[in-house]
Amino acid sequence: MGIAWTLLVGWLAVPETARVEVEIFLEPRAPITAAQEWLRELARAGLTQVRIRAKQESDRVGIEVQGAVGQPVYRVIGMIDTPNELVLPSGRFRLSQARQAVQWLEEVARKGPGQKAQAPEPARPLGLSAERLQQLKKTLGQPVGTSTKGKHRGEVVQQIAAQVGVTLRIDEPLGQALAGAAPAEELKGLAAGTAMAYLLRPAGLCMVPLANRAGRWELVVRPLADGKAGWPVGWPPEEPVPELLPGLFESFHANLQNVAVTQAMEAIGQRLKATVLWDRLAMERQGIDPAKVYVTLPRTRTTHHGLIRRVLAKAELRYEVRADDAGRPLVWVTPFKPL
Repeated sequence: MGIAWTLLVGWLAVPETARVEVEIFLEPRAPITAAQEWLRELARAGLTQVRIRAKQESDRVGIEVQGAVGQPVYRVIGMIDTPNELVLPSGRFRLSQARQAVQWLEEVARKGPGQKAQAPEPARPLGLSAERLQQLKKTLGQPVGTSTKGKHRGEVVQQIAAQVGVTLRIDEPLGQALAGAAPAEELKGLAAGTAMAYLLRPAGLCMVPLANRAGRWELVVRPLADGKAGWPVGWPPEEPVPELLPGLFESFHANLQNVAVTQAMEAIGQRLKATVLWDRLAMERQGIDPAKVYVTLPRTRTTHHGLIRRVLAKAELRYEVRADDAGRPLVWVTPFKPL
């Protein structure tokens, strides 16, 4: 991956006599954002002072018992793999299950490594079964068939829903909030579900799949602040980023002279053949306007990955590679600070 991570020593305080130390290594094909994402989620779950390192040849997932008699130290070795899942001796954990991973570590601290821990239940995004989720992704993975640039966001969302044959329910007050959002960008060719989620987000809205009384599935528009997860603007890639977006790490010469960040990213997106989507809600709330930030970069040899990072840093932005509902790559741009 070209990233050198120092030794991880995360630890959990436990009742007086035992301590759990955690080391996590990265599989070579783990997503480039995996370390940062897991650092954030584990910290939120209570496991702090965590560092992540590259894989060494001798690394294996497991538990080692160290320390003095009566004061054991349980050294748990974990791995972040290609799908960005944390693999521990008890099983696999997704980012959304970080708290469950920490709870298992706490259980090890209380009962020792000899206690059989129960692996977590498979994640159910949006509360959907794996079968239902795949059915919806297939439906919502159809590409947007017409140009959307400059059109009213509310109209575009309804048109896309009609195109793929799903019912979209939106209450009048939420429809008014959508009416005040900026005109839509060009989203032709993007997966329908990803496009609709993207169009709703700047107005502080999301859509949630729900079954009506007749058992038919609908997409219900709700405020983002109601605490329920909505259909995402892209998903974590199921394949390694270098395979999903092979041009990202190609080396070339770049030269930018007083170019707006938005203009630079548009050009990079065209080179990569990937849609660039902006987290406009978060940028607006943090007072970031990348169209008013300019970047100059003397001629230098770099990669698209390196160039994107340097360009976006000028506006205090970062990027993630995501996949739309059909598995096509997109570049998601969002502020350094989470919303």
